Amino acid sequence: MNSLDEALRILKNEIRKRETVAVCIAAPLETVAPEMTERGVRPDLFREGVVRPEEQARAPEQQGSSEADPMNVRALVTWRVDRAPALWLPKLDAIALDCLGPDDATARRWLMRSSRYLGRLGQAAHLVWANRQFATRMIERVRECVQRGEIKAPGRIECMCSGTGTDLLLFGSQEESGAPPQS
Repeated sequence: MNSLDEALRILKNEIRKRETVAVCIAAPLETVAPEMTERGVRPDLFREGVVRPEEQARAPEQQGSSEADPMNVRALVTWRVDRAPALWLPKLDAIALDCLGPDDATARRWLMRSSRYLGRLGQAAHLVWANRQFATRMIERVRECVQRGEIKAPGRIECMCSGTGTDLLLFGSQEESGAPPQS
């Protein structure tokens, strides 16, 4: 879309038909954001690398991640369970939300809304674009929950980082059957 009017018209029509829709506006955020705010429109997602209006107030040294710190390396973190995902994925999602940092508003928003975008694809696995620090916290929390017997379904968490490889946690009966977790 080239204008907010066009994007809102498409959204309105598809919502009225109860259809799934995603709309992208091909305009600089700084020109569209004030108009969106005036109309009460709050987008679910922003393109990677775009500085959102609420982030502009942060100090420049806080923006972005430090490449010198390996825990701040961006990572795709996925998790799934092998049985009863409707029961166990919300529990893992709650752990993930708890492990996100205060500056991870985009990841938090994605986790809360991704099921409406992914539909059936999101019934078996969930994912978030975060950092290695989040993945480490989540893996540790899931280990603790499995040890306490709070999570009983077998599953896996994968943390894929560019340049540093993949961390894998198998939990539940997979872990008990002798399949070693990889780091």
